[in-house]
Amino acid sequence: MRKAFGIGGPTWVAALAAMMLAAPALTASDQIKGVREYNPEDETVELFAGIEQGKLEVKLIPRDSTQCRVLIENKTDKPLNVSLPGALAGVPVVAQRQFQPGNFQPGNLQPGNLQAGTSGRGNAPQPLGIGNRFGNNRRMGNQVNPLFNLGAPGNNRMPRRGPMPPNFAPFNVAPEKVAQLRLTSVCLDYGKPNPRPRMSYTIRPIQRATEKPEVEALCRMLGRGQVRQRAAQAAAWHLANEMSWEQLARLRRKSVVALLSRPIFTAADLAEGKQAAEAAIEMVEHRGQAAGADSGSLSMR
Repeated sequence: MRKAFGIGGPTWVAALAAMMLAAPALTASDQIKGVREYNPEDETVELFAGIEQGKLEVKLIPRDSTQCRVLIENKTDKPLNVSLPGALAGVPVVAQRQFQPGNFQPGNLQPGNLQAGTSGRGNAPQPLGIGNRFGNNRRMGNQVNPLFNLGAPGNNRMPRRGPMPPNFAPFNVAPEKVAQLRLTSVCLDYGKPNPRPRMSYTIRPIQRATEKPEVEALCRMLGRGQVRQRAAQAAAWHLANEMSWEQLARLRRKSVVALLSRPIFTAADLAEGKQAAEAAIEMVEHRGQAAGADSGSLSMR
């Protein structure tokens, strides 16, 4: 795994430095609409807390397996700054008989049981892992998260896909107005139907759709433009469904004429997906090591 990055020193440094990648500014009208600049004088609310408190109403509309729209309505009579996590989940409504809005207690929707209330594995579409390019995960309070400043640009093998992003703050939504975000997604349960616009989905914390933190790390990378969607899809099925790279290489698109069917993933998709999966695993490992070190230092006090 560690040879995949081909650099000296701790490879988690390269993995985290690689996340300092492309993210469009809030003025990118094709990706985000209906928002204003952050205003420190207005109340700031986290997305899911805002839903639970009735201050926000959020709808998720999948275009297909690769992209979705998120509509965030400010239900109050005052402007709100809205803070979003760097990774989200889209869960099919048919799969959440026991999981109602405003009820985020663990256990209501168990990972791996997303087809509750249906008869057969094929009835419920795949849940989505969503990369949020407008996430607020570059800040820790008023400080830029130092983990995103590790290493110098170019000290890693993961491709850069645009200019360096700004230090994000929450964006502002006017009273009774709707913000629209267009976000990139991957499917998380191979073998189930792909999402379509007419299918009912709802937005949830990504931990409600997968119990594997590596998938969350991958979706954050997807949101920041560190990995292409096709490569991220291969990595997602590898991490979430434990599909081998050989299995992924054998997957083919359906065709009326079998001889004309094409592989779902190219060799380049699989090579980049493998590198992204290794980076996600290593970041999670480092996070666990850092947490263990913090616990050890606290126990010695």
